[in-house]
Amino acid sequence: MKRSYNYTGRKRLNNKDFTISRFEVGSAYEFMLSFHTHENYNFPNDSSVKVEAYVNSNTERFSLGTWGSPDTEKRIPITLFDTSEEVKFRLKIVDESKPEKPLIAWKDSISPISYDGSGNRRKGILPVRAMDLGHRLWKLEWNDLSPRLLVNSRVSETKDINAIVRADPDFAGLVFPAVLEEILIILAKNEALAEDDDSWAKFSKQFAPCAPPVHDPDSDESDREIEEWAETTIQNFCSHFDIVQNYKLFKSNTP
Repeated sequence: MKRSYNYTGRKRLNNKDFTISRFEVGSAYEFMLSFHTHENYNFPNDSSVKVEAYVNSNTERFSLGTWGSPDTEKRIPITLFDTSEEVKFRLKIVDESKPEKPLIAWKDSISPISYDGSGNRRKGILPVRAMDLGHRLWKLEWNDLSPRLLVNSRVSETKDINAIVRADPDFAGLVFPAVLEEILIILAKNEALAEDDDSWAKFSKQFAPCAPPVHDPDSDESDREIEEWAETTIQNFCSHFDIVQNYKLFKSNTP
């Protein structure tokens, strides 16, 4: 039987009050929940703490004790997904003492703090995965409203692809502006840039001249306004990192 919860009256958890860390262990993942404070909430101590690891509609669920005594600071294996998939998380606080199992609080689409197999923290808001894309160099993959950049594994070994994405001026100049513009347009049209603690919201605020226009899905003019907003934001991004000049310098030094 599929688990369901009553979402009426739920409270949204703040990202600043907890952390979910994700660790690569060979080809598998482990995760760990940490709470930084309980002071901002007044939940019953016997409320259940639930974590869901998910990719698209596939979900693995974990019960991590109670609000008063949560199972935190413990690395827990994920068995449903491996490191070829970009796993995200949900955190739920549930009152299971009542038949309807009301959901007291929750947070969806949690991007974890990620660590590689050597224990080094992975940086950046856009995960990268090498895979065979046929004759394409790159494409975007979406998990809910979370993007991931796929780069053709025929280009090089995975470790080299990660280095190319991070530092290659060709890639930065020819690929990143298009990738970032597509991401901002999709997120803006889905009104997914409103939360201050969201990584993509922080990115857009750093380079955008203003907040994205409110989207009207029935208006072509609304689409154009968002596209113009994204264009201006990416122009500012490229100017900030001097993309054109760095690309010209790179090409002038290329044999």
